[in-house]
Amino acid sequence: MKDFALPYRYRPYLAGLITNVRNHAFWLHQQGSLPSVLIIGAQKAGTTSLFDILSQHPEISTSKMKEVHFADRNWWRGQSWYKRCFPKTPSITMEATPNYLFAPFAAERMMQVVPDARCIAILRNPIERAYSHYKYEYRRGGERYSFEDALAAEAERTDSDWARAELDPEFWSFALQHQSYMRRGLYAAHLAKWEAILPRNRLLVIEDQDIFQMPRLTLEKIQAFIGVTQQKNLCLSHKNKGVYKTKKPQFPRTLTQYFTDDGKALKARYGARFSWLLSELA
Repeated sequence: MKDFALPYRYRPYLAGLITNVRNHAFWLHQQGSLPSVLIIGAQKAGTTSLFDILSQHPEISTSKMKEVHFADRNWWRGQSWYKRCFPKTPSITMEATPNYLFAPFAAERMMQVVPDARCIAILRNPIERAYSHYKYEYRRGGERYSFEDALAAEAERTDSDWARAELDPEFWSFALQHQSYMRRGLYAAHLAKWEAILPRNRLLVIEDQDIFQMPRLTLEKIQAFIGVTQQKNLCLSHKNKGVYKTKKPQFPRTLTQYFTDDGKALKARYGARFSWLLSELA
């Protein structure tokens, strides 16, 4: 008898079912401490690696799962449920939900609940991020188009949903969550929602390459930002790093052009801090 393999098209739905069961189970937990540190995104930019690194710090406690999704999918469950996602502890608590950077109402909602939280955004070359996102969705069954066809179809798939999501905080869709490869890389636009609410000293924006190429300096900067004692022995490991059997495609020029204006806005606000702004998206 052959091993059972769930068809690709059903795998995202099974993952969603498992997540919902887990979320319901949190009602059985006691209420803990609300987070004082949020890793808000971006998706496929090293948030899991940073979450795992900081979870080793003796002064930081983490949510009972990395991505709580309180401000987007689970807002209706209420603050009582959110507290049950954390341990009750006097130490600093932290969660990481990459969708918070992207979802239109996440900043407003989170600042209602944890107004003093410090937020960390990790950015990645948006072209590389889009491709990594696509490969992830393709592997798990959420995408069956080629990369080029998925990019060509993104506007038709997501534009109307995005327009609705910007007006209706209760609306979200499969396409926005799983097929917004390019839109998620409009960092200046997404950061603007957080910058409008947070003082600059409570929003730290870094590049993913800083974590992996300059780990000691970057982790010192992050620990100082959070306000914990400096730990030199935090173990760095690159989590969820994609290993692909095929070579990356030649990215179309239109993909570069898609991010040009947003890249200029990002450069105007943060200077030439990000490596991709010095090259093709300058």
